[in-house]
Amino acid sequence: MAALQSHPGVLDIRTPGLVDAIGPLPHLLLWEALRRLGRPTTVQELASVVGQPSASVTRALAALEGLHLVSQVRAARKRPHPAWQVTADEITVSFRPYDGRDEALRASLVGRFGASRAEEIRRMTKTPQERSPTDSQCDSFNAVYFDPADVREFWGIVQRLERFYARCAKKSTARKAVGPDAATDRTPQHCNYHVSLTLVPLRPGVLPLPALQIIGSQVANDVADAASKSATNILTTREFAVAAQLARGQTKAEVARALHISRHTVAEFARRIYRKLGVTRSAQVAARLAELE
Repeated sequence: MAALQSHPGVLDIRTPGLVDAIGPLPHLLLWEALRRLGRPTTVQELASVVGQPSASVTRALAALEGLHLVSQVRAARKRPHPAWQVTADEITVSFRPYDGRDEALRASLVGRFGASRAEEIRRMTKTPQERSPTDSQCDSFNAVYFDPADVREFWGIVQRLERFYARCAKKSTARKAVGPDAATDRTPQHCNYHVSLTLVPLRPGVLPLPALQIIGSQVANDVADAASKSATNILTTREFAVAAQLARGQTKAEVARALHISRHTVAEFARRIYRKLGVTRSAQVAARLAELE
């Protein structure tokens, strides 16, 4: 059995008490509310925010503290009661694929958390009658061939998505600063969209399937609007090739050699590219192309 490499902030699925600590949905709801509040919070405040009895909150915090996911802050002059805070911005658990013990623990964790989360989402999803024309909705189904490099790239994309979700969460809960003793604070910790992404291996012999995306009209409008602003639509194929070279920091002479065109032609392309992208020098091209991806 391969040893599991240790990473800071990553929990080993074999850690005693892990499944019982983060498996119950109320525990994770409490941890997430505490993370979003972003300040030391008392048990009584947390109980009010998450709608759980104080005794249940206390037991959950003790279990989470055992995994070093939360820590207690001592009482102070302005805060007569002990408070709690999270110790990280996310919970990450690692396991050993194909190891029987780890797979069983993973199945238990996913089964308990996944089933509870799915039920919560089903219960709170808007019905067709409640949806408005401005609500976005889409589904995507894909079966693809991934080599190891593709999997690593996919994982990088997922990590960027996670950072995007975190940024949106911080934006949605932005609020004015409050004092540590503001027991009446009721900052909403709500969400308005559910996003699900799953990567699972297939058995050999699966034929390629067409990618299927089912998107609501609002999403379709947003996609069309974004496509009209993409670099490949703004620039011609040749201009885009020159812009891509400039974005890598190449000089006009280096671009000319790479694309087998004259330096004068590169300069003419650059002028068009700057005008279309709204920039004034090659150093700005990379950032502009990134915005238009």
